[in-house]
Amino acid sequence: MPRLVKDENAVDAAVFRTVDLQRKFHRSAAGLAEAVALTGPKATALRAHLGIDDDDSCRHVFEFGKAKHARYSDNAYTRMRDSLANGVDMVAVWAAHRPGGGKRGSCTQPGCAARAAATKASWPLCCPQMSTVLVLRRAGSSASSSRRHTSAGPGQPRDNAAGS
Repeated sequence: MPRLVKDENAVDAAVFRTVDLQRKFHRSAAGLAEAVALTGPKATALRAHLGIDDDDSCRHVFEFGKAKHARYSDNAYTRMRDSLANGVDMVAVWAAHRPGGGKRGSCTQPGCAARAAATKASWPLCCPQMSTVLVLRRAGSSASSSRRHTSAGPGQPRDNAAGS
């Protein structure tokens, strides 16, 4: 039974299989857009909708010195092609995921990876990093205190709710 090993020195094996990443991830973003017959920005929106840029089996970033090049595999092409063949509404995908600035709506299409990631990344109230913050409120001339539970994400100050 074959298995993946990270360190060749950790195991005795008869053969190690080497994967040529440049052969596997052979498509550029423009080449991928052309292959599915979309413009570059619309292909970027569809990639965001499908979560292709976050999937290691679809995208790899090659670094040559200071230059970084994102390349895509046939898995990305297949997911985009199948999504278009199954009738994804590109107008809705474009409205929700278009690159650049501007006001965006929420994605209404089923299977939106960006919406699922945003829901998963939100901090629930039962988060173990929840802290209790003492909030002072002025009621007339006397100050009353109340306790408020807040959850701070990574890089956020713990007392971000104390100002309200």
